[in-house]
Amino acid sequence: MTDILTLTFSAAAVLVSVVAVFYSRSQTRVANQQLQLAQQIRRGAAEPYVLVDIVP
Repeated sequence: MTDILTLTFSAAAVLVSVVAVFYSRSQTRVANQQLQLAQQIRRGAAEPYVLVDIVP
């Protein structure tokens, strides 16, 4: 009986670990997307604006 209980808990622990890996991967992907967006915003803010005044 103890062996079956230990096997059940081990299988549950493996399942929880696999779910945690997938969740971590998705969180890493989202963090990388946020980092890329922040870098684009920073680059865009650093670019100078060019104003042209056209006199007829």
